[in-house]
Amino acid sequence: LVAAFRATLEEVVEADLLLHVMDASADDVEQREEAVEAVLEEIGAAERPRIPVLNKADRIGAPRARSLQEARPESVVVSARNGTGLDDLRAAVAGRLELEPRSVRLRFAAGDRRGIAGVYTAGRVVSHEVENGQVTLDAELPQRMIDRYREHLV
Repeated sequence: LVAAFRATLEEVVEADLLLHVMDASADDVEQREEAVEAVLEEIGAAERPRIPVLNKADRIGAPRARSLQEARPESVVVSARNGTGLDDLRAAVAGRLELEPRSVRLRFAAGDRRGIAGVYTAGRVVSHEVENGQVTLDAELPQRMIDRYREHLV
């Protein structure tokens, strides 16, 4: 199986975050999870960050959901069928990928068109002021982008 999907699985090694979607209603969910972990190990992706996603919440009771989630502390319980838990999943992904916007003030040399354009592309610019050859931007940026512009923080 791994050989048949090797080209596809190679992308997993480069992923910023994996969503390991499991059928929470399956009696053998633990064995299936172990099989996926073995494949991830085999392809060199065992250390990739991931969120366990326990799907089919609509088919299991609350006690089973709690039990599965307690065994996987960072997991999210969802139902793809009825949408339950999808907001929690989006929030978990955003948090892990540091996508939540934060308010920042940045200062660039007026000639740094690439840096300024990058802020406009990556986030939402609230104000843009030019004074004495300097551009000051008040913006909302994801944390991962703030790290990129650290030297421009005011």
